[in-house]
Amino acid sequence: MRELNNRVAERTGGSLNSPIAISQNEVKRMSRKLFALCLCLSFLMSGLQSGLRAQQPTPSPTPAPEAPKTQEERKQAEQKEKKEEKWDIEADHGPSTTVEFDTDEGTWMSCDVSPDGQRVVFDLLGDIYQMPISGGPAQLLAGGRAWEVQPRYSPDGKWIAFTSDRDGGDNIWLMDTAGQNRRQITK
Repeated sequence: MRELNNRVAERTGGSLNSPIAISQNEVKRMSRKLFALCLCLSFLMSGLQSGLRAQQPTPSPTPAPEAPKTQEERKQAEQKEKKEEKWDIEADHGPSTTVEFDTDEGTWMSCDVSPDGQRVVFDLLGDIYQMPISGGPAQLLAGGRAWEVQPRYSPDGKWIAFTSDRDGGDNIWLMDTAGQNRRQITK
C-alpha cells in the first residue's frame, strides 16, 4: 500500500487531485488482478450455494401406486383421478382463524384514479377497494384468500385490471367497477 501511495505521489507531484498517467502494462496487470478476483468470488459463491443445497434434506421417494389389474379397477382409478378437484385457493385447507380489523392507513399500496376523476381504486393487504376521491368509506371489490393487487382502471373507466393468484399463479384479471364479472386474461 505504501508503494502505491509513493507511486501516486510521484506521478501527481504530491497532490491526490491531479490526473494520473497509467501505462498500458499497468492497466493490463490491474485488469488481470480484477478478473482473478471476480473468478475467485464466483467460485466462492458457487461453493456456498452448493453447500447450502447439500444441507437441505432430500425428500424420500414416494412409492409408485400399484397398477390396477382388471379393466374395472382401471375405470375406477380413472374416475377417481377425474373427481380430484382443482386446487381452490379460497377453500379451507386446514385450521384457520378469521381476523377482522379497521384501518385508515396502509403502506406499499398501488392505486389508480378513474378516468373521470371521481373514484380511486387501491389494494390493501391483498384485497382491492374502491372509494370516492373526495373521501368516504371504501367498498371491497375483490377480497378473500387470493392475493389481488395492482388495480388499474381501463381508459373508459368501466373495467379494472389487476394481478391475482386466484388460479394458482400471478396472472392478469379483469372485473367491472362493481367487482363483478371477473375473468382471467393471462394464464
